[in-house]
Amino acid sequence: MQANHLLNKKPVLQPLGCSQQPRQLRSTRSFASCGSSPTGITLDGQWLGSDSFTQLNDRVDAAPLPLPNITRPVRVCLVRHGQSTWNAEGRIQGSSDLSVLSPKGIVQAGAARDMLAPLPVTAVFHSPLARAAQTARAICEGRAVPATQLPALREVDLYGFQGLIKAEGKARYGAQYLQWQKRPAQFEIDGHAPVRELWYRASLAWQQILTQTASSQPTQQQQQQQQQSPAVCTPDALTTSAPSDEPDDSGLLLVVAHNAVNQALICTALGLGPGSFRAITQANAAVTMLQLTPGTAAPPPSGSVAGSSGAAGGAAASCGQAVVQPGVQLLCLNQTSVEVLKVEDEVSARVILLCCDGVSQAGNTSAAVTRLAQLLSAMQVHAVAGPSHLHPVAQQLTQLLPSPVPFTPLPPSTAHSAPTTNTDGLPHPPSSPGSSSSSSSGTSCESSWSEVCSMAAHMGGQNVVILLHAASASDLICSALKLGNVVHSTHETSTSSSDSNAAASPGVAAHAGAAVSGSQAHGSAVLLPFCMSPGSIAVVKFSGDPVSTPAVLHCILMPGLGAPLA
Repeated sequence: MQANHLLNKKPVLQPLGCSQQPRQLRSTRSFASCGSSPTGITLDGQWLGSDSFTQLNDRVDAAPLPLPNITRPVRVCLVRHGQSTWNAEGRIQGSSDLSVLSPKGIVQAGAARDMLAPLPVTAVFHSPLARAAQTARAICEGRAVPATQLPALREVDLYGFQGLIKAEGKARYGAQYLQWQKRPAQFEIDGHAPVRELWYRASLAWQQILTQTASSQPTQQQQQQQQQSPAVCTPDALTTSAPSDEPDDSGLLLVVAHNAVNQALICTALGLGPGSFRAITQANAAVTMLQLTPGTAAPPPSGSVAGSSGAAGGAAASCGQAVVQPGVQLLCLNQTSVEVLKVEDEVSARVILLCCDGVSQAGNTSAAVTRLAQLLSAMQVHAVAGPSHLHPVAQQLTQLLPSPVPFTPLPPSTAHSAPTTNTDGLPHPPSSPGSSSSSSSGTSCESSWSEVCSMAAHMGGQNVVILLHAASASDLICSALKLGNVVHSTHETSTSSSDSNAAASPGVAAHAGAAVSGSQAHGSAVLLPFCMSPGSIAVVKFSGDPVSTPAVLHCILMPGLGAPLA
């Protein structure tokens, strides 16, 4: 009942061209001298119990709602706002609205605009906070596109933390601040559970975005623009993603919001619970692309255990209620126009995956290999590994690196087999046992990922490059993020599973999305949750020993979408 009440709230529709001057910023945390305040913070930094968003009643510590099904394919582009003045100061923003884009942030927003310029954006949804609205206006400069302001897209509500310099937060809150840093899903402050509330609010945002999209058809002008504009990614990548009998004429939905809420949008779509907060990176003005495909009422593949992408979907299914949800694929993640691999004090190791489907194994060096070599030019690579048949690709790469790097053949259990090829010449996931299309592949994938982590640790914990095919790459990323071994089905579901990333406490377990495997059932096809097009590069990083430290998916770089290097 409460969910229906929240979904009935009307979003604010306004043209992006109507720029609103940001309010005058304050240099200290003195937000209010007494009484109530739009920020909810008093002069001495105490949470008053309410702010301008309290009346929305969307701060709910409950399991997220399942994604609503769609009737045609939808591509969604998530963009985090450019650097804000408070980002530059190292100040905790939360859902406060006392910062605007810094000069650097304005440049970053312009770079995101240039990356997305060829793409036919048909609708924009953005956070009500000034820093996100400014970024949305910059990206949509020169476009005649409807824009909807959604309060559900605001940044995570951090209550008493908001406005503090991070060092102040650590000094004032001690153990509570440490919990926010180390165990954010369990973190509570001022009577609220910010991350668990955020997961629920992200599901509300999905409801509004996809429901509003389903009720609107693209105009003839937008359809013509879709036909005339370059593809979102390479043709191979588009064909490798979800097949559909309906034309993809919906264009691109642009969502401009914030770091934490973008993480929650991605995770709730993929079926990851709040225990996965910070397992996915969202840099300032970075682009993330999702492909959603209509679900059907057909049963999942024989012998598989079906799950759903949303936690509420799993809960409904366990009660015997059929839930049909769209298939979800991540096409690119955290992609910017600046160099993504740089020396970082907090990063001790990286595993870099190169999708070699369609990459030339003989003759001239492929563009994908050259691109990866450029990306690694400032870094020391300790090893290049892959199945034996990709050794020629490894030779191309090592010839371009500053110093010689050994090639390590991977065992079949790690590399899987080469993808099969259909008459269109495009790679498809292998269907042999142990591949991503097998319902029993979860254990094999986890073992493969463990082998990769052991290799990274053995090589000194620096940078290890893995050459592999799309299905294997998706499997390894699923294992890195602990997505589990249950088929993520786009059909009616009858069985659910707990999110392997959820903590044991009841408050967190209730938010767990159904576990998702390295494949999703879609009719007779298999959808890869992480759909890496030929030449795509994924980077997984660790803050400590790769064997024992949680993995963070830093980026998936898609060829043809901007430039990965400055």
